Amino acid sequence: METKFQSKRVWWFNRLGRFITFGFLCFFGTSCGFFSGSISRYSRPANYYLYVSTDSGATVSFSIDYTTGILTQIGTTQSTGSLSNSLVVDPLNMALYVGDWADAVYGFTIDQHKGLLTPIASIAPLSVGPGTNHTFGLAIDPKSRFLYVTNFSAGAIPGYIINPNNFTLTSSSASAANTQTRGVGFDPTGQFAYAVSAGSVTLYEYRIDENVGTLNQIGSDSQANFNAMTVDPLGRYVYVSRGAGINTVIDYSIGATGILTQLGSISTGGSNPNSLAADPLGKYLYVSNSFSGDISAFKVDPSNGTLTSVGAKVFAGGGATQPISLTIDPSGTYLYATHYNLNGIFGYSIYRATGTLQSLGGAFSSVGAHPFGIKAIRIYQ
Repeated sequence: METKFQSKRVWWFNRLGRFITFGFLCFFGTSCGFFSGSISRYSRPANYYLYVSTDSGATVSFSIDYTTGILTQIGTTQSTGSLSNSLVVDPLNMALYVGDWADAVYGFTIDQHKGLLTPIASIAPLSVGPGTNHTFGLAIDPKSRFLYVTNFSAGAIPGYIINPNNFTLTSSSASAANTQTRGVGFDPTGQFAYAVSAGSVTLYEYRIDENVGTLNQIGSDSQANFNAMTVDPLGRYVYVSRGAGINTVIDYSIGATGILTQLGSISTGGSNPNSLAADPLGKYLYVSNSFSGDISAFKVDPSNGTLTSVGAKVFAGGGATQPISLTIDPSGTYLYATHYNLNGIFGYSIYRATGTLQSLGGAFSSVGAHPFGIKAIRIYQ
């Protein structure tokens, strides 16, 4: 006779990248006993999804075919504000937020089995400014405690406390006086934050207040034409792109106290480097050149963070298409880019041995006019 059993388990994800489980295992007709153990997160089945916000006021959801990288639109296109140019997903993949140019933030929960979005009723939308601050970006700290809003026209980075039960937002005292902030990034521990300001051409360094999320400045570095930034997923380096006329990427090391030290810079070979994306293992860095319409790839030296160009730039529609934002799926297999003037998404497979990109075969449609924000996620089942 076949032996049947049932189990009740509690899972959580520790900082070593493993799922830990404990509980009681009961064999019918025999006995129960306590067990504990761990399995690699990569051995669990997972679904992959992609979300895109557009300047036409829509947020579109896709499923990602893991074997091919092809996108299939799912669910209902969500209505968000005009010029919805910022999109962020909380690190637990439970909620998604979209910001628009008129200082409104829209919130959605993410279905854990199908990836579908459901509006959060109390954020419909949430006003985060007078309408003239021009929300340019959203960022959430690695512990899913605080959401920060970057404003292009106002000198502040307002912060909001995220309710862990329903993902609603409550204004906190967090604020930093930066003009034309283009982006905020965090070290993986959630102790430090970094922000690029185009107005003051400064990269700011902060320590995060654990209680209310206030950003307390601890340092800065000023150079011309700062454009965008990203933090190495392993917490070793910060990368900053410098715009048209300079066309380089600067790399910084992160010290134990959060202070940055510049390591060097490298030309992207393109015009107006904008968005940056690092693969999950921190081996490669990719940069979109919006004016020349291509993507540059770099290998990261694990010993010192030095960037080395990986082959020729990858054509991404040409100069008029403006590839704006990049995202890499959490497995490090595919890279996707929004193309502002083509109204579509370009997809590429990543050759893990070298970091080179291979086109998946042209733009994906059904996105809406002028796609901007983009994020790929993985949800374990």
